[in-house]
Amino acid sequence: MKKKIYFIISILLITIMLSSLKIKANSLANLYVVFNKLSFKNDEIVDITINLDQFIDLNEIKLQIKIKNEYFEPILEDNKPFYFDSASIFKTDIINDYIDNSYLRLRLIKDSVIDSGYYSNYKNNVCHFRLKTKRPINDIKEYFTLDNYEEMGLSVYLFNTNDKIINYKISYNQKIQITWDKEKYIVEVFSYVPNFKEDIVIANRESNQYEFLLEKQINTDLIGLKTIHVGVYDKLTADYIILSKPVEVVDTTKPTITYPNIIEINDDELLEIDLLHYIECNDNYDEYLKIQFQYFSYEGVEINNLELFTNYLSNHYQGYLIVKCEDTSGNVAITPNILIRVKDTKPPKITKLDEIRINDIDIETIDLEKYFQITDQYDNNPRVILKFFDTELNDESSLKKRLSKGEKIKFEYMAIDESGNSTERFNCLIIPVDTIAPNIEVVDLEILDADYNYSVIEKSLKVVDNFIYQCNLNKNYYICEEEVDYDTFNNMVQRGYLGKIRYQAIDLAGNTSGYYYQSIKLIDTTQPIIEVENINESQKYTNIKKINYHISDNFDNVEFEVWLDDLVYEESQLVNLEKGLHKFKIIAKDTSNNVSQVEITFEIIEDNLIGCGNDPRCYLNNYLEVVIMVVALIVFVAIIIVIKIIMYNKKKTKAK
Repeated sequence: MKKKIYFIISILLITIMLSSLKIKANSLANLYVVFNKLSFKNDEIVDITINLDQFIDLNEIKLQIKIKNEYFEPILEDNKPFYFDSASIFKTDIINDYIDNSYLRLRLIKDSVIDSGYYSNYKNNVCHFRLKTKRPINDIKEYFTLDNYEEMGLSVYLFNTNDKIINYKISYNQKIQITWDKEKYIVEVFSYVPNFKEDIVIANRESNQYEFLLEKQINTDLIGLKTIHVGVYDKLTADYIILSKPVEVVDTTKPTITYPNIIEINDDELLEIDLLHYIECNDNYDEYLKIQFQYFSYEGVEINNLELFTNYLSNHYQGYLIVKCEDTSGNVAITPNILIRVKDTKPPKITKLDEIRINDIDIETIDLEKYFQITDQYDNNPRVILKFFDTELNDESSLKKRLSKGEKIKFEYMAIDESGNSTERFNCLIIPVDTIAPNIEVVDLEILDADYNYSVIEKSLKVVDNFIYQCNLNKNYYICEEEVDYDTFNNMVQRGYLGKIRYQAIDLAGNTSGYYYQSIKLIDTTQPIIEVENINESQKYTNIKKINYHISDNFDNVEFEVWLDDLVYEESQLVNLEKGLHKFKIIAKDTSNNVSQVEITFEIIEDNLIGCGNDPRCYLNNYLEVVIMVVALIVFVAIIIVIKIIMYNKKKTKAK
């Protein structure tokens, strides 16, 4: 693939150069017969190329070569003596054979899809063929002349699209001999490009017999492996030779390092030290360089990394640094030892504690200073200073008393060394840790149903813990030993079921009590509720088809009796109920013997308006439709009267 791309680029450049050539219509074409060399020994290969240029409107070529079998033997490819390359004028052949052990024949005709004939351009090759010698040959040109064809020679005819002969002149030459011994060029980045043509040696041509036509320059601003292409045009054979060599653009210049002899730094800047702030590395080519540091103690012992080096400097005044700078080409610059000197400005280091946790059982033996570790780069005995925010904590006993109740105590602390360097003040919180589980005091309850409220249950238990903080209380509810939710529990207890609650207390530290159980039982003191819907006391009815009633109790089970006129009530009794007064009675009793009773006296009357007398409720109970019709009629009559009055007033107004 690279060869193809290379060839295409070369051909394009050649085409641009040849585009300046002007071919006159009456000029002769040039036919070149090119040999790989001029004399041969027995059994050697004669490589012959036939080129053609300065032609116009070329349509056909007929070529015939007569050889003698005792001199030459043609080398055939696919049974054909002639072959072509990418610079050949014609793409296909009409005749390409070797006959009678004497004649090599070739006939070429232009592609039919092209309207005009071929014109001279970079494609100037007619064909190639090869022969094998059978005896020594002193001058190969003598065997391929036009004049000696009858004995052994060459016959060539060129025709244009009008089938007229194109005249030509023929020349014979050895193929140009080019040597370019350089295997590879190495060029410094940003340097001048060498004159590659000076290294190309052409042995068998004068300087005016060839020309460098193609040269693809390279860019030395970027390092890497590149390729230089040089084209040579042989004027004696119309041959184009493309030469190429690898060129490696390299960077061999070391980076430069700018550095001070001594770097001075405060100890409080060590953790954020940026050595590149003191060192500057530059390179002629690379923008990004590989910079490495080597670290050494003042005694010359190497330290592995920057973290260990800064740790060393936090306790020692001096150390050494070596800087190594490398570019991408492997060029390395190294500094001598650079001294780093540290100034001590740091306070002691103290363990920073946001909180101290102490178990309740250890409060009596508390010693706050033992929780802090203090170190200093010079002072072996730095001190810690404590200050409590609560001024009432003025002695150790008051501190222990407050902690024993679970109170959190806040104080501030700092460390100071003998040089007066002190830390900032830090806040800390002492948190007592509760390790004792809470306890629950609870009793079973029997509550009158009228007095029942869940707050009664809550007030009956007490959670006790050693600390002053409120505990969380988990509750599980059971009805008849089956766990239920709160709403179901509350509802079922109020309906007379025995309830049970399981308690478990958890303090803020997560200490969990055991399970405590409490039974809840309501005492039923509420009478059943009796509701009669469609008859009322002392009301009159023409007839009653059915008496609707409903009996309910706060608990579940209710026994009841229904009577009509001292007989056990049955709905069939309402059919043909006698005119006069009747008594409807219900007696209900729950399982706790709470009794309620409802008694209603009503009257059955004749089914006419007279029977209701002056009782308006009677009319509404029995003749609602009639009442509605009468009211509607009265309203209608009133509307008619109002309309007549309005009409009368309008006529009277017009008469005036």
